[in-house]
Amino acid sequence: LILAPLSPSLLLIEGWGYNMKTQKRATPDDQYYDMQWGLELIEASAAWDVTTGGSDINGKEIVIAVLDDGFDLNHPEIADRILYNTDEIPDDGIDNDNNGYIDDSHLFSDNHGIAVSGIIGAKTDNALGVSGINWNVKILPISGIGSVSDVIASYQYVLDMRRLYNESNGTEGAYIVATNYSAGIDNTFPTSGPLMTWCDMYDALGAQGILSAGATTNANKDVDIKGDIPTTCQSHYLISVTNIDILDNKVTNAGYGVLNIDLGSPGRGTLSLDVNAGYDQNFGGTSAATPHVTGTIGLLYSAPCKSIINYITPNENTYSLLISDTAGRTINHIEFTPPSAGRKQIKVNLPDAPTGIYFISIYNDNEIKTEKLFINR
Repeated sequence: LILAPLSPSLLLIEGWGYNMKTQKRATPDDQYYDMQWGLELIEASAAWDVTTGGSDINGKEIVIAVLDDGFDLNHPEIADRILYNTDEIPDDGIDNDNNGYIDDSHLFSDNHGIAVSGIIGAKTDNALGVSGINWNVKILPISGIGSVSDVIASYQYVLDMRRLYNESNGTEGAYIVATNYSAGIDNTFPTSGPLMTWCDMYDALGAQGILSAGATTNANKDVDIKGDIPTTCQSHYLISVTNIDILDNKVTNAGYGVLNIDLGSPGRGTLSLDVNAGYDQNFGGTSAATPHVTGTIGLLYSAPCKSIINYITPNENTYSLLISDTAGRTINHIEFTPPSAGRKQIKVNLPDAPTGIYFISIYNDNEIKTEKLFINR
């Protein structure tokens, strides 16, 4: 209640409202957080007021796959974020968990993969080192990638693990929501068989509910003209990323393209993790820009919003659609399967029904929804 004095004995009520308590922004206490300009540029702290990551609204543990050439799994800021296949016995030559892969638990150490992973999900608010975009997320590291065939095989592994999760209702596989690949091939278009297969993987991953982020070239080239893999792959499920600086300007040595580059993300001079429990103050390029996007995808999945999850969750159910008039006569009756992910919509052709009120019902064995529809001819 706000009061303004008119005289010593008279008050005017100017307005009233609830005197709400203020709350601090979700600011982590990590030692080098103030040096992570990229997190400020993407307004991470505002997002952290809503969610800090880890699981979606249904309690599913979010996993992000990082394809790279190696990782340091013992870094104190990432060690407990790594998703281990505990059902596999290393080096016994047997597919112990029957997932189609033998000894799928091998990794080796490298600074590039650990830096990428740190941007996505370094342990946060622990008074140590740096902050990750996701305070609590699982990283699936896939290492030893050095060729096109390695990339395809790695994406296939991710695809198989998410498909297994979907088909088993979460009892097997992993709830992988995004992939990150901070590498590629300069001056190339996907015209050959293997490169086309690489690009086709993004649609296959997307159909299972996985978005992918890919880094463009670290050269000042128009990839629409010069080419680049993966950022000229044509898929709605691939986000192609270039590198921006602290002023939100494109870095000179970074690719661009009106048709094929989707956005710029903080890259140059990013502070992240390094091998031997260290930190790298000079990690940069599109390699650093891309995991800022991938990490944000993972954070988005954890937002407490049911409609987001419904939109991005694969749906293979078959539904019936019935349109009837007020007398109960059937105007149209069809069966359909909505898109595996994205907006659930269907276009229906109606016969020459006269002006009036109709009922449209969409149903399957588990649910039914009916709406009233007015058609004006």
